Amino acid sequence: MQSRAGLADHIHTWSICLAMAIFALISGSLAVAQQSLPSIESQSYRVGVTTEFVEDSGMIVDAEQQSLPQDVLTLESLESSALASNPSIARAAAMVGAARGRALQVGLRPNPEVGFDLQQLGSNGQAEQYGVSIGQELVRREKLQLNRSTALHDVQRMQQELAAQRQRVLTDVRIAYIRVLRAQRQVELTQQLVDIGAKGVSVAMELFTAQEVGRGDVLQAELEVESASVLRENAENRHSAAWRELASVTGQASLVPQPLAGAITDSGNEILFEEALAQLRNQSPEVAAVWATIQRSRCNLQRQQIEPRPNLTVQG
Repeated sequence: MQSRAGLADHIHTWSICLAMAIFALISGSLAVAQQSLPSIESQSYRVGVTTEFVEDSGMIVDAEQQSLPQDVLTLESLESSALASNPSIARAAAMVGAARGRALQVGLRPNPEVGFDLQQLGSNGQAEQYGVSIGQELVRREKLQLNRSTALHDVQRMQQELAAQRQRVLTDVRIAYIRVLRAQRQVELTQQLVDIGAKGVSVAMELFTAQEVGRGDVLQAELEVESASVLRENAENRHSAAWRELASVTGQASLVPQPLAGAITDSGNEILFEEALAQLRNQSPEVAAVWATIQRSRCNLQRQQIEPRPNLTVQG
């Protein structure tokens, strides 16, 4: 009788320890998820220089991704969908195209003026005068060059703003992706907790039937199952909310919950403040956009300084 009671106490203690371990694993997953948020990827932008946009996911995933099934979503596919469907990126790209058109237009010479000259009409053809007039304004070359240089700096600023917007969209997608992975892991762990609790209830009922434990032990095991069920339901709700957020930032309203490729792992890379600050100064598109605005203001100042120089107008 005493050995069976000791066995029951041992099983009960083992169930409690296992439940505490799973709770610790859940909290550890939350902490790792906050640390493993992928940083904004490095671009090939430099201050005052416009280059092509370079993408790098920077996400740590399992080596099993090389043989992923077709129905598993990857971070790269979600990023591509977000970049293709986000309206803010299309708007920024259209503004870049408009700025390029303005840069071309302001550097061109004015169009010539052609017209007809009619004088002394109504004299029955005796003293009427007919003629053709042609005029052309000759703008100084340095004015046109400064006009185009000013507009080109506008193009650079728009391009940097486009790159910054792409980075914001990619960052939102990656944050939502990590949240879904975290919620997905929480659902798995809470389901394991419910399964363990159900086994504990089964063992407690067997011991109660054999009159080895009291009714209070059975009720305690059932209470643990109910608590685990509440945790699982909360995890499922967070998982649904994370999926809705991911569908929103990727522009796929019909996106349904499905397995995601990747795992929440700690990269282990230490971030040094000085290196991060230097990288931000050299590669941030927002800094480059401000620098382009400064250069535009300088060109515009030079343009206004030569404005008093007159243009030449020719007519004949």
